[in-house]
Amino acid sequence: MWWKRNGRIERDLSVDIRNIPASFLGPGAEFQGSLRFEGSVRIEGQFRGDIESQSALVIGEQACVEGTVRVGTLVLMGTVRGEIRTAELLELRSSGKLLGSLATPALIVEEGGVLEGTCTMTMPQSQPVQRAMSHEVTQALPIATSALP
Repeated sequence: MWWKRNGRIERDLSVDIRNIPASFLGPGAEFQGSLRFEGSVRIEGQFRGDIESQSALVIGEQACVEGTVRVGTLVLMGTVRGEIRTAELLELRSSGKLLGSLATPALIVEEGGVLEGTCTMTMPQSQPVQRAMSHEVTQALPIATSALP
C-alpha cells in the first residue's frame, strides 16, 4: 500500500499476516532442531534451534523461539531469544519481544514492542552495495560552525 505523507509518497511495509498461507507449529507443540522451509510458516508453540528461509515467518503471541532465525521477512508477536537476520523486513508487533541481536534492512516497531540487545541496519539483499572509490573523494569539506548558536 502507498500513501502520501508530508508531500512524500511512502510505502507501507507492514505485513498482512491474514494472507499468509502457512505451515503451522501449533500452541502446546515443542520442537528442537533445524527448520528450513519454502513458503510461509507460523509458529505458535516452542522452538529451540535454527530457522532458515527466504520466505516469511510469523512468530505468534504465545510462541517462544530460542536460537538463530534467518528469514526473508519476520513478523514477531511472541518472544525470540537469540539472533535474527532478515533479508527484507522485521515487523515487531506490540506483543513481540526480541532479546538478542538483530540485522535487518527494514524495521517496524509497534508501540509496546521490545527490542533488548543490538540492532544493525543492513542493505537489502536485492540492492547491490555500491562502494566509493578512493579517487572519488578528493577533499573533506569543513563544517561551518559560525552559524551554530
